[in-house]
Amino acid sequence: MKQSYTFNNIIDKVNPSWFVFLKQNEDILKDILLQIERERTNGKEIFPRPSYLLRTLRFFEPKDTKMVILGQDPYPGFEIHNDKIIPHACGLSFSVSKKIKKIPGSLRNIFKELKNNYPDYKIPENGSLLKWAKEEKILLLNSGLTVIKKSPGKHLKYWESFTDSLIKYISDNCKQVIFLLMGNYAKKKVNLINAKNNFIVMTVHPSPLSANRGFIGSNVFKKIDVLLENHEIQPINFSFS
Repeated sequence: MKQSYTFNNIIDKVNPSWFVFLKQNEDILKDILLQIERERTNGKEIFPRPSYLLRTLRFFEPKDTKMVILGQDPYPGFEIHNDKIIPHACGLSFSVSKKIKKIPGSLRNIFKELKNNYPDYKIPENGSLLKWAKEEKILLLNSGLTVIKKSPGKHLKYWESFTDSLIKYISDNCKQVIFLLMGNYAKKKVNLINAKNNFIVMTVHPSPLSANRGFIGSNVFKKIDVLLENHEIQPINFSFS
């Protein structure tokens, strides 16, 4: 039997320090999950699986958040390994499981720009960004936290108020967090962020459809380095080696 999208299932592994936020938004979250679970029981294939939902809130406390990388929608694609569907969506924006053989285009372009910024940067062999979350305290957040298989954008309407509240919660309760907003959709979230206490960095989306119109060659990661250096904050290590 497939695991269901219920409140208790998805908060099971969340770092307890996020429970203040979750308690404030419990009714909203339960209503979202009810709608998603209704779709699942009616035959819709939903990504990521319940065990990976809210995964980005597992690895550190709100006060330790160093950076937020905001995506729009989880990946709607998947691969089949040994007759089993492995979703691209893994609960971390832009990231995929190490099992996924083909790195998605947006993530390939992120790695490409990192290589442009740091010539010695070694592009990883897989698309897992788990190290960024665990070791660098980067919150890899999508505005929509679930997606229907092969149907991007269908769940944004469910999640947007919840994730907007999360962005604002981090902005209001943390200081000197870098919010990396890539693309027009992410840039619309700028009004949720307290720019006096935090840093906002904006650039073109790394999607293959837009990356060559301003993301590639933007030196966005070097700009983040300079920003942190100017405020005497330890730089972020984007390397996987």
